[in-house]
Amino acid sequence: MKLLNMFFLLFLPYIAIGEDIDLTFEYNNIERELAVYLPTNYSQDYNFELLIGLHGCGQDAYSYREALSEVAENNGIILLCINALDDGSQLNKMMIDDRGKVIPAAIEFLSTKYNIDKKSVYLTGFSCNGAMTLFHGLNNLYDFKGLIPFNAYLPPEYDNKYNLESKKSTCFCSGTIDGNYTRNQTLYNQLKANGGITYFNSMPGIGHTVTFPGFTDEMQECIDFINQTTTKVETKDSGELLYLNPNEGILNVNIFSNRNKTEIFNLLGETVFVSNNNRMDISHLIKGLYIVKVISGKTSILTKLILN
Repeated sequence: MKLLNMFFLLFLPYIAIGEDIDLTFEYNNIERELAVYLPTNYSQDYNFELLIGLHGCGQDAYSYREALSEVAENNGIILLCINALDDGSQLNKMMIDDRGKVIPAAIEFLSTKYNIDKKSVYLTGFSCNGAMTLFHGLNNLYDFKGLIPFNAYLPPEYDNKYNLESKKSTCFCSGTIDGNYTRNQTLYNQLKANGGITYFNSMPGIGHTVTFPGFTDEMQECIDFINQTTTKVETKDSGELLYLNPNEGILNVNIFSNRNKTEIFNLLGETVFVSNNNRMDISHLIKGLYIVKVISGKTSILTKLILN
């Protein structure tokens, strides 16, 4: 019977998980440690988005990789955490000199080993390096897709160092009982007042931590916000999203991609039509005003539709 049990165990289905990879590279004659996570779906066949995580002071890249790996896995993106040279404050000091350039250098180094879409790089940082995330991201150290400062510690001496004119998609995550909550709100309001593309993800009852159970959900909400505000959808010919042939009652979604989902809602918010096709017969809908939601890849677009 014991032999039979062993035989059975050998043929249990294999559950795929991502891979932790530890790398080193030299920057400014100093060897730097990188903690990388490759998602389960990684392939050499196409380029992957990249999430860069900068751990807080007193932490390390390896524990931060563990905290962020679920987010990377869920979104099918590569994760890169850069280890500090000391307790983490060295990363924070990058705000006032050229040492922050280790970030684009690390991106270039990693792109020699894995397929990375260098135009789709997110930057996130916790605590003291949440401030560094804002500084380098808003001041264009690299053309990041979006910024996610997480419970950022924002020292008063850096108040005049953030580019408040930036239009970089920025999603603040801050716990309501974190000591920096008010200062994060202030910076968010300043960016918003200058036309910034920003969102404040308030976390009720959360203090200065990244280890609480809702951590992954909060990060996901920010990634979704950045995707919705940065992804461009290419339309055909006229550039109009929708084209309606009123004589035939045919609605066309005017996007190059064939992997779209279209939902139509009435003014009560009720779903009246759903289709995965780019050409749809909606002749059965009564006259009136509708809201159309087109989902293309990771992008959602809302627009009005009037049927006369």
